[in-house]
Amino acid sequence: MQPVLADSDSDSDEAWAQRALADREAFAELVRRYADRIYNLAYRMTGNRAEAEDVAQETFIRAYRGLPGYRPQHPFGAWIYRIAVNVCLTHRRRPIGFATEMLSEETDDILDDSIAVADLVERREVQATVQQAILRLPPMYRAVVVLYHLEGRSYGEIADLLHLPLNTVRTHLHRGRALLRETLAGSSGLRAPGNT
Repeated sequence: MQPVLADSDSDSDEAWAQRALADREAFAELVRRYADRIYNLAYRMTGNRAEAEDVAQETFIRAYRGLPGYRPQHPFGAWIYRIAVNVCLTHRRRPIGFATEMLSEETDDILDDSIAVADLVERREVQATVQQAILRLPPMYRAVVVLYHLEGRSYGEIADLLHLPLNTVRTHLHRGRALLRETLAGSSGLRAPGNT
């Protein structure tokens, strides 16, 4: 039996998930709320827009099919992120050289108009180099690095999302950074995220 939610919780994601068991329109609301976030995560994990769209679509299909097993006492966001990360980790990867589109347009929004074109080009080259290095990481290291550095998730959140012990998350992040450092030092002298 599903728990009854208080009126103040009626617009929560968890309430919409409960409604979605009987109403497809309720699930459409959840897709609307999470589409951009899931796509951005998938894009950061795959480095390719088409693959990110495929991953996002597969994530929502799996979430819809899995709704009967979802427990509303747990955050819906964490549940769907877990599905998205799992889809990313199992999704058929194209060769790394195919990832021509590197980071999302988010960086364009934070750039000041006064930045010289040369600086903009250099910044994009750095981003592309870092993204390529991230794509070369083993899948689990890549997931931890993306979730921590690009998605801003805490160690605890990553442990929950990936069903890993906290120390394993720390180890994966440490090893992922070390591999990034090696790759970036060999290719361009750049530093891995989190290193000072």
